[in-house]
Amino acid sequence: MTNTEKLFAIIGPDRFVEVMAALGGKKVYIPKHHLKVGRNDHIIALFSESLKQPGASCQSSYKVAAKDVGLSIRQVQRVVAGS
Repeated sequence: MTNTEKLFAIIGPDRFVEVMAALGGKKVYIPKHHLKVGRNDHIIALFSESLKQPGASCQSSYKVAAKDVGLSIRQVQRVVAGS
């Protein structure tokens, strides 16, 4: 089954026609993982709470948050920096 056929099967014929009209002929990237609602807020809360612990540093707090949510430290840094 091609990706086009998979998309058709998932969204149905009516929505497929809408997608074709809007994006037909263009390359579209579909990420493997979507951002979960509240994920960034959860990361920021984990980072902030960890940072309040005695002896905590920014680096140790990034590690705690990264381990909890299954992201890299750099990804967590980007989320915290964007808040």
